Amino acid sequence: MSKGHDKLDCMIMLAARNYVDPEVESFDNPSDDEPVVFSSRYERIKKKKIRAYKRRQNMVKVKKITRYAAIGLLVLLSVAFITVMSVSAFRNAVIDAVVDFFDDYVKVDFSGSATPSPTKEPPSSIETVKRITALPEGVVEEVSRGEQICFTKYYLGNKKILTLSQEVITQNNVLLDNSEQDVQILLVNSYRAYKFKMQEDLISVCWSDGEYVYRIICYDDNFDIITLAESVR
Repeated sequence: MSKGHDKLDCMIMLAARNYVDPEVESFDNPSDDEPVVFSSRYERIKKKKIRAYKRRQNMVKVKKITRYAAIGLLVLLSVAFITVMSVSAFRNAVIDAVVDFFDDYVKVDFSGSATPSPTKEPPSSIETVKRITALPEGVVEEVSRGEQICFTKYYLGNKKILTLSQEVITQNNVLLDNSEQDVQILLVNSYRAYKFKMQEDLISVCWSDGEYVYRIICYDDNFDIITLAESVR
Protein backbone atom coordinates (compact mmCIF):
# COMPACT_ATOMS: atom_id res chain seq x y z
CA MET A 1 0.00 0.00 0.00
CA SER A 2 1.36 3.48 -0.89
CA LYS A 3 2.00 6.26 1.63
CA GLY A 4 -0.82 8.27 0.11
CA HIS A 5 -3.25 5.51 0.86
CA ASP A 6 -1.84 5.15 4.40
CA LYS A 7 -2.59 8.82 5.06
CA LEU A 8 -6.09 8.44 3.69
CA ASP A 9 -6.72 5.43 5.94
CA CYS A 10 -5.54 7.37 8.97
CA MET A 11 -7.83 10.28 8.13
CA ILE A 12 -10.83 7.96 7.79
CA MET A 13 -9.99 6.26 11.10
CA LEU A 14 -9.65 9.58 12.96
CA ALA A 15 -12.91 10.85 11.47
CA ALA A 16 -14.73 7.67 12.46
CA ARG A 17 -13.51 7.87 16.05
CA ASN A 18 -15.37 11.16 16.50
CA TYR A 19 -18.61 9.17 16.02
CA VAL A 20 -17.63 5.82 17.53
CA ASP A 21 -15.93 6.92 20.74
CA PRO A 22 -19.01 8.55 22.28
CA GLU A 23 -21.05 5.42 21.63
CA VAL A 24 -18.41 3.18 23.13
CA GLU A 25 -18.03 5.45 26.13
CA SER A 26 -21.77 5.31 26.76
CA PHE A 27 -21.49 1.52 27.10
CA ASP A 28 -18.42 1.71 29.34
CA ASN A 29 -19.84 4.44 31.59
CA PRO A 30 -23.63 4.10 31.63
CA SER A 31 -25.44 6.71 33.68
CA ASP A 32 -28.38 6.07 35.95
CA ASP A 33 -30.39 8.71 34.13
CA GLU A 34 -29.90 7.18 30.70
CA PRO A 35 -29.37 3.40 31.15
CA VAL A 36 -28.37 1.28 28.18
CA VAL A 37 -31.42 -0.56 26.90
CA PHE A 38 -31.25 -3.38 24.38
CA SER A 39 -34.07 -4.28 22.07
CA SER A 40 -36.32 -7.28 22.78
CA ARG A 41 -35.03 -8.92 19.60
CA TYR A 42 -31.46 -8.67 20.89
CA GLU A 43 -32.50 -10.19 24.23
CA ARG A 44 -34.19 -13.13 22.48
CA ILE A 45 -31.13 -13.79 20.33
CA LYS A 46 -28.85 -13.54 23.37
CA LYS A 47 -30.90 -16.05 25.40
CA LYS A 48 -31.10 -18.38 22.42
CA LYS A 49 -27.31 -18.32 22.02
CA ILE A 50 -26.80 -18.97 25.74
CA ARG A 51 -29.22 -21.94 25.71
CA ALA A 52 -27.52 -23.39 22.61
CA TYR A 53 -24.11 -23.06 24.25
CA LYS A 54 -25.30 -24.79 27.43
CA ARG A 55 -26.86 -27.63 25.41
CA ARG A 56 -23.65 -28.02 23.45
CA GLN A 57 -21.61 -28.19 26.64
CA ASN A 58 -23.99 -30.81 28.08
CA MET A 59 -23.78 -32.88 24.89
CA VAL A 60 -19.98 -32.81 25.08
CA LYS A 61 -20.16 -34.24 28.59
CA VAL A 62 -22.71 -36.89 27.57
CA LYS A 63 -20.60 -37.94 24.55
CA LYS A 64 -17.50 -38.20 26.71
CA ILE A 65 -19.29 -40.37 29.29
CA THR A 66 -20.81 -42.53 26.52
CA ARG A 67 -17.40 -42.95 24.87
CA TYR A 68 -15.81 -44.06 28.13
CA ALA A 69 -18.70 -46.46 28.78
CA ALA A 70 -18.33 -47.98 25.28
CA ILE A 71 -14.57 -48.40 25.76
CA GLY A 72 -15.14 -50.04 29.13
CA LEU A 73 -17.74 -52.39 27.66
CA LEU A 74 -15.41 -53.39 24.80
CA VAL A 75 -12.60 -54.09 27.26
CA LEU A 76 -14.96 -56.15 29.42
CA LEU A 77 -16.21 -58.15 26.42
CA SER A 78 -12.65 -58.73 25.21
CA VAL A 79 -11.54 -59.98 28.62
CA ALA A 80 -14.62 -62.20 28.87
CA PHE A 81 -14.04 -63.65 25.39
CA ILE A 82 -10.37 -64.35 26.09
CA THR A 83 -11.32 -65.99 29.39
CA VAL A 84 -13.97 -68.16 27.74
CA MET A 85 -11.70 -69.21 24.86
CA SER A 86 -8.92 -70.11 27.28
CA VAL A 87 -11.10 -72.86 28.77
CA SER A 88 -11.25 -75.94 26.56
CA ALA A 89 -14.88 -76.84 27.32
CA PHE A 90 -16.09 -73.28 26.70
CA ARG A 91 -13.99 -72.95 23.55
CA ASN A 92 -15.49 -76.12 22.06
CA ALA A 93 -18.99 -74.91 22.90
CA VAL A 94 -18.34 -71.59 21.14
CA ILE A 95 -16.98 -73.35 18.05
CA ASP A 96 -19.98 -75.67 17.94
CA ALA A 97 -22.33 -72.71 18.22
CA VAL A 98 -20.57 -70.83 15.42
CA VAL A 99 -21.02 -73.64 12.93
CA ASP A 100 -24.57 -74.59 13.87
CA PHE A 101 -25.88 -72.23 11.20
CA PHE A 102 -24.90 -74.80 8.56
CA ASP A 103 -27.79 -76.98 9.69
CA ASP A 104 -30.21 -74.17 8.86
CA TYR A 105 -29.34 -74.56 5.17
CA VAL A 106 -28.86 -78.24 4.60
CA LYS A 107 -29.41 -81.55 6.35
CA VAL A 108 -28.14 -84.55 4.47
CA ASP A 109 -28.37 -88.27 4.98
CA PHE A 110 -25.21 -89.98 3.80
CA SER A 111 -26.40 -93.46 4.69
CA GLY A 112 -27.84 -93.91 1.18
CA SER A 113 -24.62 -92.89 -0.52
CA ALA A 114 -23.25 -94.97 -3.38
CA THR A 115 -19.88 -94.79 -1.64
CA PRO A 116 -18.52 -98.15 -0.41
CA SER A 117 -18.97 -98.68 3.30
CA PRO A 118 -15.89 -97.88 5.36
CA THR A 119 -13.87 -100.80 6.65
CA LYS A 120 -13.77 -99.31 10.13
CA GLU A 121 -16.03 -97.29 12.34
CA PRO A 122 -15.97 -93.52 11.76
CA PRO A 123 -13.96 -91.64 14.39
CA SER A 124 -15.86 -90.12 17.29
CA SER A 125 -13.69 -86.99 17.31
CA ILE A 126 -11.55 -85.00 14.91
CA GLU A 127 -8.32 -86.98 14.60
CA THR A 128 -6.85 -85.33 11.49
CA VAL A 129 -7.67 -81.81 10.33
CA LYS A 130 -8.31 -81.82 6.58
CA ARG A 131 -7.51 -78.78 4.43
CA ILE A 132 -8.26 -77.48 0.94
CA THR A 133 -5.03 -77.87 -1.03
CA ALA A 134 -5.97 -76.46 -4.47
CA LEU A 135 -5.49 -72.85 -3.46
CA PRO A 136 -3.62 -69.93 -5.05
CA GLU A 137 -0.55 -68.48 -3.39
CA GLY A 138 -1.10 -65.94 -0.64
CA VAL A 139 -4.17 -67.60 0.87
CA VAL A 140 -4.16 -67.57 4.67
CA GLU A 141 -6.19 -70.03 6.73
CA GLU A 142 -7.71 -69.63 10.18
CA VAL A 143 -8.58 -72.85 12.01
CA SER A 144 -11.00 -73.26 14.92
CA ARG A 145 -10.96 -76.85 16.14
CA GLY A 146 -13.27 -78.67 18.51
CA GLU A 147 -13.58 -82.31 19.43
CA GLN A 148 -16.31 -83.10 16.91
CA ILE A 149 -16.06 -80.27 14.42
CA CYS A 150 -13.33 -78.21 12.80
CA PHE A 151 -14.03 -74.88 11.15
CA THR A 152 -11.46 -73.40 8.70
CA LYS A 153 -11.71 -69.98 7.04
CA TYR A 154 -9.58 -69.00 4.05
CA TYR A 155 -8.60 -65.39 3.33
CA LEU A 156 -6.97 -63.79 0.31
CA GLY A 157 -5.78 -60.42 1.55
CA ASN A 158 -8.60 -59.02 3.69
CA LYS A 159 -11.29 -60.93 1.79
CA LYS A 160 -12.77 -64.21 3.03
CA ILE A 161 -13.03 -66.52 0.02
CA LEU A 162 -13.81 -69.96 1.45
CA THR A 163 -15.06 -71.75 4.52
CA LEU A 164 -14.52 -75.47 5.21
CA SER A 165 -16.16 -77.40 8.01
CA GLN A 166 -15.15 -80.94 8.95
CA GLU A 167 -17.52 -82.79 11.25
CA VAL A 168 -17.67 -86.28 12.68
CA ILE A 169 -20.49 -88.46 11.34
CA THR A 170 -23.47 -88.73 13.67
CA GLN A 171 -27.04 -89.93 13.41
CA ASN A 172 -28.25 -86.33 13.44
CA ASN A 173 -27.71 -86.00 9.68
CA VAL A 174 -31.08 -86.36 7.94
CA LEU A 175 -32.22 -86.05 4.35
CA LEU A 176 -32.26 -82.57 2.84
CA ASP A 177 -35.53 -81.12 4.15
CA ASN A 178 -35.70 -77.78 2.34
CA SER A 179 -37.72 -78.31 -0.82
CA GLU A 180 -36.95 -74.78 -2.01
CA GLN A 181 -33.24 -75.52 -2.33
CA ASP A 182 -32.04 -76.10 -5.88
CA VAL A 183 -29.76 -79.05 -5.11
CA GLN A 184 -27.45 -80.69 -7.62
CA ILE A 185 -26.28 -84.22 -6.81
CA LEU A 186 -22.81 -85.09 -8.11
CA LEU A 187 -19.61 -86.91 -7.14
CA VAL A 188 -16.58 -85.68 -5.24
CA ASN A 189 -13.76 -88.25 -5.45
CA SER A 190 -16.44 -90.94 -6.09
CA TYR A 191 -18.43 -89.84 -3.02
CA ARG A 192 -21.94 -88.50 -3.39
CA ALA A 193 -22.05 -84.73 -2.92
CA TYR A 194 -24.75 -82.08 -2.79
CA LYS A 195 -24.17 -78.70 -4.39
CA PHE A 196 -26.57 -75.81 -3.87
CA LYS A 197 -26.90 -72.06 -3.50
CA MET A 198 -27.12 -70.70 0.03
CA GLN A 199 -27.65 -67.16 -1.28
CA GLU A 200 -27.41 -65.44 -4.62
CA ASP A 201 -23.62 -65.20 -4.42
CA LEU A 202 -22.80 -68.10 -2.05
CA ILE A 203 -22.26 -71.63 -3.37
CA SER A 204 -21.96 -74.61 -1.04
CA VAL A 205 -21.13 -78.28 -1.44
CA CYS A 206 -21.27 -81.03 1.17
CA TRP A 207 -20.24 -84.68 1.14
CA SER A 208 -18.88 -87.48 3.30
CA ASP A 209 -15.95 -89.83 2.80
CA GLY A 210 -17.21 -92.32 5.38
CA GLU A 211 -15.11 -90.77 8.15
CA TYR A 212 -16.20 -87.14 8.25
CA VAL A 213 -18.84 -84.84 6.80
CA TYR A 214 -17.42 -81.89 4.87
CA ARG A 215 -19.02 -78.62 3.85
CA ILE A 216 -17.46 -75.88 1.75
CA ILE A 217 -18.90 -72.41 1.26
CA CYS A 218 -17.42 -70.43 -1.61
CA TYR A 219 -17.71 -66.63 -1.51
CA ASP A 220 -15.90 -66.03 -4.80
CA ASP A 221 -17.30 -67.30 -8.10
CA ASN A 222 -13.81 -67.34 -9.61
CA PHE A 223 -13.21 -70.70 -7.92
CA ASP A 224 -14.53 -74.10 -9.01
CA ILE A 225 -16.03 -75.42 -5.80
CA ILE A 226 -15.92 -79.05 -6.98
CA THR A 227 -12.18 -78.80 -7.70
CA LEU A 228 -11.74 -77.35 -4.25
CA ALA A 229 -13.73 -80.17 -2.70
CA GLU A 230 -11.72 -82.84 -4.50
CA SER A 231 -8.50 -81.29 -3.19
CA VAL A 232 -9.43 -81.71 0.49
CA ARG A 233 -6.69 -83.79 2.09
